[in-house]
Amino acid sequence: MATSLVLLICLLSIGHAFPRIPGTDEDECPSPAFACTTTDDCIGVADRCDGAADCPDGSDEECTAPDCLSPDVFGCDVAGRCLSLAVVCDGSNDCPDGSDEENCTVCPLPSYFKCGSAECVLENWRCDGDEDCSDGSDEENCTACPLPNHFKCGSGECIPEDWRCDGLETCTDNSDEEFCTLTLYEADCLNKECYNPDDLKCDSGQCIRPEWQCDGITTCHDGSDEEDCINKEYCYNHDDFKCDSGACIRPELQCDGSENCYDGSDEEDCLNKECYNSDDFKCQSGQCIRPELQCDGIKNCYDGSDEGYCLNEECNSPDDFKCDSGECVPSYWQCNGYENCVDGSDEDVRYCMLSNECYNPKISSVTVENVSVQSGNATMLKTATTVQTRGTV
Repeated sequence: MATSLVLLICLLSIGHAFPRIPGTDEDECPSPAFACTTTDDCIGVADRCDGAADCPDGSDEECTAPDCLSPDVFGCDVAGRCLSLAVVCDGSNDCPDGSDEENCTVCPLPSYFKCGSAECVLENWRCDGDEDCSDGSDEENCTACPLPNHFKCGSGECIPEDWRCDGLETCTDNSDEEFCTLTLYEADCLNKECYNPDDLKCDSGQCIRPEWQCDGITTCHDGSDEEDCINKEYCYNHDDFKCDSGACIRPELQCDGSENCYDGSDEEDCLNKECYNSDDFKCQSGQCIRPELQCDGIKNCYDGSDEGYCLNEECNSPDDFKCDSGECVPSYWQCNGYENCVDGSDEDVRYCMLSNECYNPKISSVTVENVSVQSGNATMLKTATTVQTRGTV
């Protein structure tokens, strides 16, 4: 019986339809609840006429008088409209005439708190650290939590009891994580081996993946995965880079121009180190960048050295076009009508006129000379050039 009651309360609170009680007269809904018209479902009265259909047949949203007039809803004085009791006396006019905010001496639903400023808010919003009443009265006189099974933070707000000592600081003053002894679950885990033998066992008994040890992020509830990392001989993944602080990071993050170690040790002495990926380009500053970023017309090295001496460098990809100004651009940008090289050499008329082949075989070239080409509403004059086209000129 107690289990059924708890289930009923939960269903009422979350607004889902639930079955009627078998064995009662016509299988009635428990009180207070609304019986859906054509199905055997029940919903909480707060969910009737709230703008969202909870009954499978939508009958809970048939909210025009006189069909909806009952003690379970509020009827506006005008427009023949009915409203959920949950929006009555909530500080906001929902009826066109504002009659839902009149005569608010008591809250129409249980488990609501009556603010000093007259509006009603949910009881579990009291003493939660947020002022929900316009006058802040829901956060006054919070010497004890108004709801059972709640913990009173030192800073005043109330939180569910099971949020205490869960490893997450919820109270403003973090008092929910003070004086925490091991739970029965954690105490039992201290005497057990991890299911995966490679896992790291925290001092609290918690098991985490081994690569999470000394990664600079606290994963164990007690922080033991990030303790004494400086004195550990090597990282779990032997290829990882060990920061001076003891944290481990992926090896390719070393000398990439960004400080990934909290102490910045991954970006120290880079001039005297080889790039982790042997194909990477090493900037004069010591920074390592991907090889295809060299001579692409964009300065990726902080010192711009990836764009220096490009005239004497071959393109990283054999499919790239080497501009006369030194940078490399994709070959399919050549003779496409746009100057992508700094010096415009990818659109050199001499080359584009002599070449009958386009890089992309699906694109054809058409040579036009002193003729007008109509394209939409614009007329362009083409003089001695080759245009790449996908259609018919």
